[in-house]
Amino acid sequence: PRTNGGENYVFLALGSTDDPNYFSWESKSARGGSPQAEQAFQPAGTSECGLRLARIGGEFIHLVQKPNERWVVRHRVSRADLPAGLSVGMTAYADFQTVNAGGLEAYRQGESKQGREDLIAEFDYFRLRRPEVPRALQGASLAEVHDRALEEFLGFEEKE
Repeated sequence: PRTNGGENYVFLALGSTDDPNYFSWESKSARGGSPQAEQAFQPAGTSECGLRLARIGGEFIHLVQKPNERWVVRHRVSRADLPAGLSVGMTAYADFQTVNAGGLEAYRQGESKQGREDLIAEFDYFRLRRPEVPRALQGASLAEVHDRALEEFLGFEEKE
């Protein structure tokens, strides 16, 4: 059984907190329920974008794509401690004001009853795809590979 507070995860998000007109990206990783804000709340300048999280070995590469722009690397996370098989999916969370005021653990336990709905989330699609690492980068430490080289093969165009 899963218990709150012991999660291990890596995520990439786009959203807003206390200012609904200010959107930011957040890259985060947690070990044993202790989040490490790798790049918390970096200005996005948009309320809409593509998010791509690529895992190659123990490296997680976070890419974003603003409308009509190319994919760019936002952040990288090294997590060799995570198992080969992971749960993946989309998430949406809301009511930052209530959580911030009363504490996350109280909110998780259902102790906070003052919440308010404040979320609109839209997802066009969710797709899993195995990255094809170019021969020149196979065996290389992706933590040290230049962003542009990663963008060239991870910023692939979708083929319907």
